[in-house]
Amino acid sequence: MKIFVERPIATAMFFVAVFFLGIYSFLNIPFELAPKEEYPQLTIDTIWSDVPPEIIQTQVTSPLEEVASMIKGVTKINSTSRIGRSRITLEV
Repeated sequence: MKIFVERPIATAMFFVAVFFLGIYSFLNIPFELAPKEEYPQLTIDTIWSDVPPEIIQTQVTSPLEEVASMIKGVTKINSTSRIGRSRITLEV
């Protein structure tokens, strides 16, 4: 540590060099604020407690499938209806 006190100009030049290397590195780091993300699937879950699957199918799943089929880019639709629950999976 004594060397930094005995040579103030060399110490200053060292810190200036580190400072400029830091700025150079910061400006040349490739980064993206919002990287591209692809979501090839979309899942729609609906819950209607204690309702039989037949009613879920006719009153929830089928209308949602009809609307989902109108979405541009949808290639495949899978759906399941269970007691109190409906799940529709769209592949884009």
